[in-house]
Amino acid sequence: MMWVADCCFVAGVMACLEYAGAHSHALHLPDIRPQTALPFVRELCAAAHRVVSQTDTPVDLLSLLPGSPRCPHQRDLSGGVMERRRRVLAAELPDPQRRAVLVSASGQFAGHWVQAIPVADCWRARPRLFQLALCVRLGVPIPELDVSGGVACGACGMTHDKYGRHPSLCMRGNRSYLWTERHDGFQRAVQRALWFARVTTRAVGTRNYFGSANPPNKELRADLVCMHYHGMGRHLFIDVAVTEPASPAMTGGARSSAEHAGVAADLRAQKKHSKYREACLRIDSTFRDGVIERYGHCGDGLVGLVRLIAGAGHREPWETDYSPTATSRVTHVAQCVVFGAVMSDAAMLDAVLELDVWGKERVEGGRRG
Repeated sequence: MMWVADCCFVAGVMACLEYAGAHSHALHLPDIRPQTALPFVRELCAAAHRVVSQTDTPVDLLSLLPGSPRCPHQRDLSGGVMERRRRVLAAELPDPQRRAVLVSASGQFAGHWVQAIPVADCWRARPRLFQLALCVRLGVPIPELDVSGGVACGACGMTHDKYGRHPSLCMRGNRSYLWTERHDGFQRAVQRALWFARVTTRAVGTRNYFGSANPPNKELRADLVCMHYHGMGRHLFIDVAVTEPASPAMTGGARSSAEHAGVAADLRAQKKHSKYREACLRIDSTFRDGVIERYGHCGDGLVGLVRLIAGAGHREPWETDYSPTATSRVTHVAQCVVFGAVMSDAAMLDAVLELDVWGKERVEGGRRG
């Protein structure tokens, strides 16, 4: 960011002036102090301090220099400023649903999809999907829905809101397998990320891996299984889900998703653990939830899964060639996972527009006709 770069420049100037002042006698220079330097340096310092005053985290200008051993680093300045600006923006939003979208879109790994490099088909998407994804997260009205009289939902008859939130809130939203397709798209993204990390993974499908460990009169089927991940016969099961944080139930609770990040993801993760934990223990295996909120916030279980399979801080020497925006394998894997979830949701919304705005029909199996 420009203001961070300006602060780094000021920090460099101050560091040079301090060095020159400390060694002025040996360098045959007049007495130099940062406080009594040239007028433009004083103005730069004043501007830098104004930027620093916008963050709640105390920042020393000299700590912004690359390679400086002091703390905090440059991200502490940018993160503190952006967090304060986020709070100001949240206070200006008129309703809790829009605040919940803001909180979720600024949560864990939520913005990583923007930095995904399209080096493979699974990391590419049509421009239309990018447009819809940005509109939903920025609170920009979708042109097809922002019309006089509104657009009726073909499933429940209610009027679509112009921000595209209704398809994920509709009680009959899984018509033509729309939610199923979004879920499957996210599942494929998680599976590809596991393959990238060289973890053998397969979709469970209709296979019964739990056998007699299943609850009475019920067969549990997670979405993915990493065979023999912890040793021979000890598997890692993963069940994924996309959840909606802007629903009335999430924004109106004692712990509102309009104020706290991850409320919807945590609730869904708790349900998954209560469903699979006991059965996994009975067959000496483990379970991980992969829950992401519609607007990008990754639940703690999904963040832990990404760090588990990628190795925190690990990066192969050749990975810079195709992923210059990722500082580690964790970041790159998170980019893949969140990109798949975001584009799957945008594809669901695009299908809803085709059904309710343009009147196109979808044949059996969820494919567009």
